[in-house]
Amino acid sequence: MGMEETMRALHINLSHIITFLYVAELKSYRTAAERLFITQPAVSMQIKAFEKQFGVKLFHSKNRELSLTDTGKKILPLARELYKTAFTCENFLNGINNAEKGELHLGVARTLNLFIAHYISIFRKSFPGVKIIIHEGSSKKILEELENFTYDLAVVAHYEKNPNIQTEFISEEDMIFAVSPLHPLANKKRIPISKLDGEKFILQGEGSGTRMNILKIFQEENINPNIVTEADNLQTIKKLVSQNKGISLMYPPLIEKELKEGSITKIFIDRKIPIKIEVAFCKRTLTSPLTLAFLEVLKNSS
Repeated sequence: MGMEETMRALHINLSHIITFLYVAELKSYRTAAERLFITQPAVSMQIKAFEKQFGVKLFHSKNRELSLTDTGKKILPLARELYKTAFTCENFLNGINNAEKGELHLGVARTLNLFIAHYISIFRKSFPGVKIIIHEGSSKKILEELENFTYDLAVVAHYEKNPNIQTEFISEEDMIFAVSPLHPLANKKRIPISKLDGEKFILQGEGSGTRMNILKIFQEENINPNIVTEADNLQTIKKLVSQNKGISLMYPPLIEKELKEGSITKIFIDRKIPIKIEVAFCKRTLTSPLTLAFLEVLKNSS
């Protein structure tokens, strides 16, 4: 039996589904109305119409707190999938005739903000009218938000696999152990990585791909770092390193100025510390022409 023989008219209202999803996720009619740019009575009317059409109740309200009924809980994941599909379709259609002046939302791991700048410059030569919006965060957070369609593409350090996200290798970059010139290991010749055992370290916070990869290497080398500080702000990390508060693994372009000035130097160890950089995008979705164009730049430009 072909698809045309099994298709039948649907009576469900997509607007009702999306309104239900917003109310369910935000647990508030008022906040949902603000996000949807409609009035609160309009939200209430859509939910009531949805419930009346199928003879169900979707929400409980007690002491002004909303909670989902059993029926609401069961259709919530379906509503999420419908929303994602509709969003992808709309994004794709908008991109067909809007490639010259559209918007491209990129999620970028904090460590890689300078890395991505090179590719943005190349992309702008072909698409000068496109507005590129960059959002920074940890690799983990960026990938989570990518799955929720916050970004068109993400550029992250290699992280744990996600079945809903496809990744492609872009580059492998060498990282360095950055220290103050006053650190005892700063002026040593090439040393074995085992010498770092027990040293004080300043690491990026949980969810950082750089952090995850270096801790994996430490585990393989039986190194027990003394993690004295965790920070997400790169300027804070650089300042602490220059003050001789510990060692940090850094992407060299991020500390180019400090290396030239001499406020930060590096430890010469007997092995490379590479980090794999990947581009990530959602699986099983239509990809807009603009996103595909940037993806090609990432994959084919050096």
